[in-house]
Amino acid sequence: MKKQKKTTKISSTKKSKPKSSGGVNRNRAVKVKQTAGLTIADPFSGGGGMRLAFQAIGVACAWACEINRYAARVYKANFGDDPTGDITAVKANAIPDFDILCAGFPCQSHSLQGKRRGMNDPRGRLIYHILRILRAKQPKACVLENVENFMHIDGGRPFANLKAQLEDLGYEVQHAVLDARNFGCPQSRRRLFIVAILRSVGAKAFRFPEGGPPATNLQDILEPDADVPERFNFSETYRNSLLRAKDMNSAKGSNHGFMFAKRTHFNALLSRESGTEKNVIIRPDRTWRRPTPLEYKRAMGFPESYDLSSVSIGRQYNLLGNSVAVPVVKAIAERLVAALTGKSTSSAKSTSRVRKSSATKKSIAAGAPVEECRTNGNGGTTWSPMSWYGAKNKISPKIVSVFPPHRTYVEPFFGGGSVFFAKPPSKVETVNDMNGDLMNFFRILRDRRQRKHLIELLEATPWAREEYCNALAAMKVGKWTSDVERAWTFIVATRQSRNGVAKRPSDWSRTVGRTGNGASSRTSMWRNLPERLAVAGLRLKRAQIECGHWSKILNDFDSEDTLAYLDPPYLHSTRNPSNRNSYDHEMTDVDHAGLLLRLKQFKGKVVLSGYASSLYDELLSGWHRIEIETTSSASNKANKKHAKRTEVLWLNYTPAMANAA
Repeated sequence: MKKQKKTTKISSTKKSKPKSSGGVNRNRAVKVKQTAGLTIADPFSGGGGMRLAFQAIGVACAWACEINRYAARVYKANFGDDPTGDITAVKANAIPDFDILCAGFPCQSHSLQGKRRGMNDPRGRLIYHILRILRAKQPKACVLENVENFMHIDGGRPFANLKAQLEDLGYEVQHAVLDARNFGCPQSRRRLFIVAILRSVGAKAFRFPEGGPPATNLQDILEPDADVPERFNFSETYRNSLLRAKDMNSAKGSNHGFMFAKRTHFNALLSRESGTEKNVIIRPDRTWRRPTPLEYKRAMGFPESYDLSSVSIGRQYNLLGNSVAVPVVKAIAERLVAALTGKSTSSAKSTSRVRKSSATKKSIAAGAPVEECRTNGNGGTTWSPMSWYGAKNKISPKIVSVFPPHRTYVEPFFGGGSVFFAKPPSKVETVNDMNGDLMNFFRILRDRRQRKHLIELLEATPWAREEYCNALAAMKVGKWTSDVERAWTFIVATRQSRNGVAKRPSDWSRTVGRTGNGASSRTSMWRNLPERLAVAGLRLKRAQIECGHWSKILNDFDSEDTLAYLDPPYLHSTRNPSNRNSYDHEMTDVDHAGLLLRLKQFKGKVVLSGYASSLYDELLSGWHRIEIETTSSASNKANKKHAKRTEVLWLNYTPAMANAA
């Protein structure tokens, strides 16, 4: 690593005027009006994502340091300060005083996208220079950011060591994995955030923001196709090379390479060391292109005035891909500053505030209902936290894509709720299931205090056969000391079982061997479950929860502005014989016929899912029928574990996109 001779001291009150080719700086990203009375230090400053977030709430920057000359060039263009310097050469006592240290320290050695050398990589050890500065300066707090995998690299030892050293320095340490999609960004970008506050200055007052249900979708940030230059298009040759690379990586069990980004949601923003962008946007005419830098700025929550023109487009992608999602850091900054000063700095009603696209604004101005403007984008929200027999996790986006505009949404056979969690919120939502354990679990998730208690119990529970068997036995006895304990036994029994069917001790699920990245998929999922529960709980706050017969729900909400989605137990004739008693409340063919006859009288819109059936086709003659190819993992034979199945949707209306599936 090349060392620089000096770092830059930045005054929080006076800044040097940046140079630009036009002689005037018209691209300052943020004009700071210091209201919080606090300052930050910005090591590993990159292009200034951390600074943007803190300056947005009135916190000025006292010092910055960045070794990458291209990132430093962009930083100077936007803030007027040159941060060029090498953190390893900085003398801590020479750094001006500051209140909060903010550092998205290098993640390449910890990321699942890299070689995962961890602390054996010199970049992985740069965190100790942060500790050196903290020891010398003793600021009130620090905010650290890295990839989620930092908690698990080398068996979790570097993370535990970092936390212990921060505590030895007198800090109270909290951490959380936050996803940018829950803070208004149209991408799933999970990052670990560590907040350490001196015990003497109000550490107990800080709590991480929870965010909210994702509402922004990719369509909201895309530039009009007519405005996208030709150079962003993929040639057919390059397209074919990407497909080959994707196939090779998939065969190795790797997720390296590009991700398809259709017009509803960014899965992730990937950045290669070369700066070559690998995400793909597919136009309606099936041509491919890469996102533009403006679209990337919007996806990361950067202001559109943020100036990247001083570096090449490849380096623009690299800089944004390595940055923080600004809205996430801003939400943390608001909570942190409030804890340090006792005053709220939030100027917005919600940390997950959505930026409406010009198209959406025009739709609203034209008089279209707000719900119609939202659901037509088909923006997903979150994942179901459940493992449930017959769940629609794989095909829920396709199901949601055929939903018409509506005001009221009902789901009489809720199950694991994968479709509900994949759809944007409706004005009125009611979910129902006859399984009392299931609906008790979802009621617990809605209550913040009870959800926190449940998560604490789960974090202390390993993925273990004994835990599963104990939970299974408790469910069969049906006696609990509290509703939270009931929810705990239910989620342990169902989540640690195969396909959510918790019937026998032999149903416990385990991984034989290793997954593509060398880890057990079961334990990885179990580690991520607490965050999924937290997000699912927030989403459920919008819904009414019932526990009764499907007929009552249909009768109560039988109106023209209602959409009913139904996923009843599969007909016995369409299932594997070994799975014909998988539901606690089964339905006979007569029950199914009664349901179909009732649905034919329903005043609102209906979407019904199931396997192909002559009974359904006969009784629902004239309904729109859509087939969706999927796979089933419910077979008890290893060679049929991922057998192909065809799921069918029956609709009592013609969808806007008849070929949506």
